Amino acid sequence: MKGKMCACGSGKPYSKCCGA
Repeated sequence: MKGKMCACGSGKPYSKCCGA
């Protein structure tokens, strides 16, 4: 599910966390 607020970094919610 990409497009969710995956906060995995500092100020990048859409990082390589959700697999975008």
